[in-house]
Amino acid sequence: MLTKEKKLEIISLIQRADNRRDALIENNISYSTFKRWRKKYNEEGIEGLENKIFWTEEEDERLIDLASNDIQTKEILKIFQHRTSKSIEARLKKLNLSLNKERIEYREKFGKKCSVCGNRKNLEEYYEAIYESIDGKQSQCKECFLASNKEYRKKNEKEIKIKRKLHYKEQKKIAPEKNKLWHREYVKTAKGLFMVTKKRIERGKNRKYIWEISWDEFEVWYDENAKKKCDYCGITIEDYLRVRKKLVKSAQNKYNLTIDRKDSKKTILWIILF
Repeated sequence: MLTKEKKLEIISLIQRADNRRDALIENNISYSTFKRWRKKYNEEGIEGLENKIFWTEEEDERLIDLASNDIQTKEILKIFQHRTSKSIEARLKKLNLSLNKERIEYREKFGKKCSVCGNRKNLEEYYEAIYESIDGKQSQCKECFLASNKEYRKKNEKEIKIKRKLHYKEQKKIAPEKNKLWHREYVKTAKGLFMVTKKRIERGKNRKYIWEISWDEFEVWYDENAKKKCDYCGITIEDYLRVRKKLVKSAQNKYNLTIDRKDSKKTILWIILF
């Protein structure tokens, strides 16, 4: 686990780097982690980079004992001085205990007020919280949460692309076999087949073929017209995988059916499962 001083050093190195992407890979951290550290440092200083203190078994036992004796949050805070009231209440919720039973019962009966739109909605209208929460729900409703996510993705489109590329590279290094298996399953789907073929055509040099089919058109064709067997020999993907190892080496790397043009003389790409 990195210390707060080490985290600050990494932040400085990445900010000064000419190529931020390479710097992230060298320090073995994702872009989202870097952004979170930088935000914490800007808001709280170096103390914001302190590692989160997890609850120990001894603390849980002590907390259960205090809660069972109806000791209120203010008194518990004096014992757990390094904890906040919100942290204590959230931990009690995970332990199926609560010092705010009336407050939780009120929310279950009359709903919870959204921190963004201000409307009171049923708890079902809120997503589960991954952070500390008294009732186990997020502070903003599903509608506001999705709207804020959509706005964030629109504003940070470039950063999200960089983050995805970094994640892909990391996974390729950490679990190459898992990555290969994921790719094999992905190209078996309509979306995967569409993207792989489109990239192959667009990257091709000195070709007369043009990719003029949209995703919507492809999806309709795939669902309604595509046969899950080869149009030339009639073999299914299941039968093909059984005999794959007996074929030439160039064919042994194929794990799924691909697509090709119906008419090679045409410049427009008409596709058929192959």
